[in-house]
Amino acid sequence: MVWSGMTMNGSGPICRIHGIMDQHVYVDILSRYLIPYANEKLPDDWIFQADNDLKHTSRKAKQFLEQHHINVMQWPAQSLDLNPIEHLWNYVKNEIEVKKPSNLNDLYNVIEETWKKIPIDRCIHLINSMPRRCSEVIKNKGGATRY
Repeated sequence: MVWSGMTMNGSGPICRIHGIMDQHVYVDILSRYLIPYANEKLPDDWIFQADNDLKHTSRKAKQFLEQHHINVMQWPAQSLDLNPIEHLWNYVKNEIEVKKPSNLNDLYNVIEETWKKIPIDRCIHLINSMPRRCSEVIKNKGGATRY
């Protein structure tokens, strides 16, 4: 399992998760990866987007985000149309298929290498598409969109 982030500055932090990610591991990742990255690279008015997985919406995670004054985007469950990072993961999956890693370490190395090489303009385009994505989801009353 891998956790990562993206911003207008390009692909962001990435970390390999050994074992199962629960709310405790998730908050540890936010503390060790997200906060330092945000403090160094992001403006004060950035907005955090995570899916509605239980570990992301747990009381512990919510408290952590509140304590660090992180503005969290509110969005409906089951909304892959509103998650631009999914497009980056498709790019990574394609590279995995091309490179065919033979073990978990090689797999993570391909993921990390590919993640770090994602062009900034791809991230900018995906983030700039958010207003259109939101409009289309609203127009389709929560139904599927072209995204």
